[in-house]
Amino acid sequence: MSAEEMRSFCQSISPYQLRVQVRLKDQHEILFGRILSVELDRFRIMTDEKEIKDLRYAWVARIKNA
Repeated sequence: MSAEEMRSFCQSISPYQLRVQVRLKDQHEILFGRILSVELDRFRIMTDEKEIKDLRYAWVARIKNA
């Protein structure tokens, strides 16, 4: 999925506060949470552990509904 496709996906689901699964490229870490906001080059997620993280699309390997 390209950065543009990820941004469109994030924008389409963020108003509904759907739970997503995000797999990062370099850390092979998987995060679960809800997208709070979407910007041009990054998005903000609140994880299930109630941590808020800003993630750049370039860091993300995959994002999907959880």
